[in-house]
Amino acid sequence: MKQVNADGGVNGKQIEILSEDEQGDATQAVNCFTKMCDQGITALVGDVTTAPTWHVAAESADYNMPMVTASATAEAVTYDAETDTVNGNVFRACFTDPFQGVKMADYACEKLGYTKAAVIFRRVPTTTRVWRRTSSRSLRHRAAQWSIRKATLTAMWTSRLS
Repeated sequence: MKQVNADGGVNGKQIEILSEDEQGDATQAVNCFTKMCDQGITALVGDVTTAPTWHVAAESADYNMPMVTASATAEAVTYDAETDTVNGNVFRACFTDPFQGVKMADYACEKLGYTKAAVIFRRVPTTTRVWRRTSSRSLRHRAAQWSIRKATLTAMWTSRLS
């Protein structure tokens, strides 16, 4: 940022970076976002993980605040499938879970010859709901394309250690 500002900034304006630690918590992430809005931010780069990003995205819509996430992969961060609505102010710089799931399934079946999959992830209500809807649908769709009679999908749940 120093170099950008030394070269005249963006459109002649100096850039200031504000940062907050949301501690991986959705409520704290929203609190950090509203605090930075009170400090006058005009755009948000972040949040990082899906659950906090999803909550901040919902809040940022009320502000019409441009938001970019580099790593939140859940489709629901940028698209509401239930209402068929794109979150117009939220953008991502990574692939979505459904896209990654399809590509991983393609590779596992087509290149490696596998027909069964196990997935390990942390059980979080938002993640669980999105994962079940997108990943199992993707696997069943791919299984049908590959003429596999029965796609076996096993989920192994993990939880945060206290």
